Amino acid sequence: MRKKDASIVYLIAIVIIAYPFVWLYQTIGPVGFLAVAIVAALGCIYWISSKNKGKQLAFNDLLLTTMTQRTPPEIARSINQTLMRQDHRKGQLVRYLQIIKDSIDISLNSKKRDIAESRMKTVNDMWHEVESQYSDLFSDEVFSKVKAIVIDAQHKYHTVLYMNVARGHIEKATTLKTDKAKEKYLTLAQEVILEGLDNPNSDKSELHSLQLKIGKASEVG
Repeated sequence: MRKKDASIVYLIAIVIIAYPFVWLYQTIGPVGFLAVAIVAALGCIYWISSKNKGKQLAFNDLLLTTMTQRTPPEIARSINQTLMRQDHRKGQLVRYLQIIKDSIDISLNSKKRDIAESRMKTVNDMWHEVESQYSDLFSDEVFSKVKAIVIDAQHKYHTVLYMNVARGHIEKATTLKTDKAKEKYLTLAQEVILEGLDNPNSDKSELHSLQLKIGKASEVG
């Protein structure tokens, strides 16, 4: 298309677009036109705000769901890839929460002490990062709920660490044939429980209950 023809097309397009506004201005006058323009602008602002609010609500639901339900690895990868393309900070936050959730589950259930301790350290380190760098991406309500989940896990850890390790020793004892070998692992279980009782943050009643069971098992052996 020649430049002259293109200019004519653009001019026609401008006239077509501008005509309704010119007609409206001539029909209702400057005051009325200004009022309509203000209403239209407010309507656009409201629509954009509602759309953004809907996206934020969905994102906050995702954050809470990530911390309350285990996300299968393939779904987690898909979510991460999508969010990273859209908003890197949001994608990074969700990834951190996925790791925190997995680490909490492993730490509170592992009978291997080194694994439990390593995973709880991951929880502590990553939650510190989330609090300091990404808290602005949460709503206040969701942030409070997620924080409560982390604090609850940190509190439980001071008891279940010792109980899980002790149970691991007890399970090992049940697989052995000689009384001497069994007693060795039951003694290790008792030592772990005593260590837990010395922890000022542990639940003493739960540890005492398991301690009694170990004592009965030793008597039977």
